[in-house]
Amino acid sequence: MFVPFVFSMSTFVDAPYLWWFCKGLDFIKRNNSAMIAQEIYCTTPISEFAAKGRREVFDQALVDSSWGYKLPKNRDIQSKRLYSIPDHLLDELIREQGGITNCFCYLLSQSYPLFEDFLYNLMSRIELECGEKIEGFITLMHCPSLSAAAKRRNIPVIHFEMGCWREPTYLQTAFWDLESTTGGTTLEKRWKKFCQENEQRQISIFSKQECLATLLKKENLRYITLCDQKPKKKIGVILGYATYELFSYKTHLNDAEMLYRVKKAYGLEHMLIRKHPGDPYGAQYPIYTAAMDQVRRSTPEFIADCETIISLLSGSGMEAMLYDRKAITLLPSPSYLASGHEIEGKGLCAGEDFISFFAFCYLIPLEYLMDVEYLRWRLTNPSEREIYYKHIKFYFDKKKIPKELIIQETGSRLSRMLSVQGYQQ
Repeated sequence: MFVPFVFSMSTFVDAPYLWWFCKGLDFIKRNNSAMIAQEIYCTTPISEFAAKGRREVFDQALVDSSWGYKLPKNRDIQSKRLYSIPDHLLDELIREQGGITNCFCYLLSQSYPLFEDFLYNLMSRIELECGEKIEGFITLMHCPSLSAAAKRRNIPVIHFEMGCWREPTYLQTAFWDLESTTGGTTLEKRWKKFCQENEQRQISIFSKQECLATLLKKENLRYITLCDQKPKKKIGVILGYATYELFSYKTHLNDAEMLYRVKKAYGLEHMLIRKHPGDPYGAQYPIYTAAMDQVRRSTPEFIADCETIISLLSGSGMEAMLYDRKAITLLPSPSYLASGHEIEGKGLCAGEDFISFFAFCYLIPLEYLMDVEYLRWRLTNPSEREIYYKHIKFYFDKKKIPKELIIQETGSRLSRMLSVQGYQQ
């Protein structure tokens, strides 16, 4: 069985990973599996979250479009297969580190022996009480304590994050990584393997526009024309959460410094800035008001107005390359490998081969994230070629695009891909 793991110490809201907890509840009901989550998730009635306006537990339309699970009920948290991480377990570490945020940054960077041993022993308990071996953990955040405990038992840990191409513009995708989505060497190693397999036997590479024709929702296929649009600004700055431990545990570089240095290097008149639409802190940057994107529009439309896109670790770097724009990504993340890395340096733009690999090999369809048979298949270590074609066929089936187009030459399949989806160039 596969066990979802829900953990975060961010304090901007109670239960910040509520949607992931709800998706996990749906998963364990459907698969008779088990889940590990913090105490707040396991003890707070679903109705209490609903009364606080948490749409993750009552807005089925939002859930269907964004995350894909059935809404939970109060009785679901009474499941004997739901295992709690007690709050008091980390009290001593919080005192030692001088606060919750310092404690969280510690846990993001290294294993805490008390937490690791707790999880190690909990794994034995889960297998005993459920009568099944744990085949793998699924986690939204890299937790070294979990990874260390799982390694002692030879259990893989699947790290995921919502893909950089997502609702409402694209079909939903997800990162899938056995190391971490904010570090590690998985992407680089798999890219080399993909290239080796391609040299041995050619893999059908998609042009960037063909990738867009595959991944854009039908109503958004018009964005393909943005590839030919002339940029208006030298650099576009994509902001993230104003305060985010996933940044700060590695470096104190933040959005404010990035904006300052970009302004110094390029000048305010050559900048365009996009705030994170979901930033819970509502950060304001008054001296950059003139460069703020004031138009309510999609990320692709913003990207098309810029020659280069820069961010700390946003997946927007890979999205920029889809539209043939350059990217600068400052912190280790899935966009990092193909991007430039210096604020004052040059951006880079990956070619069609890397974009195809990233779109159809590294990213997975979100529907596969909680598909047990798919997870088992991935853990058999299939070739990159097999993964690549399995994902493309999934998208083609979903969009009813003839699969014989897959093996055509790069650039030759676009017009038919668009016409079968009802879009004329």
